[in-house]
Amino acid sequence: QAIPLHRDLTWESYAWASTPRMEQVMHYALDNFTRDISLDEVATLAHLTKEAFCRFFKQHTRKTFIQFLQEVRLNHALQLIKHEKKTVSEAAFASGFNNLSYFNRLFKRTYGHSPSTFLQQR
Repeated sequence: QAIPLHRDLTWESYAWASTPRMEQVMHYALDNFTRDISLDEVATLAHLTKEAFCRFFKQHTRKTFIQFLQEVRLNHALQLIKHEKKTVSEAAFASGFNNLSYFNRLFKRTYGHSPSTFLQQR
């Protein structure tokens, strides 16, 4: 069985994932991050309204669900570039990003340089 490239971002690595509700959300997010996941979808999964879920998630993680999802996607894209020798666009789209320009901006903001610069340095 293939080892997921985002293996260092499992729900077990987050202390706040210890509640059954958060554990379920984490499993779902890590299993589905490569596709669009709506707040309504995860709120329903957690048996909360969208607003209550957003408050609940932020209270437990100190980040929004979208920020968390971006973190998972960026980490996965970075692993694809580093270990699978994927191009920037291949890594971005395989990690659930629909917009290459947005991916590049977010990557630079998170890692301090563009993905193409990172690609040249590997």
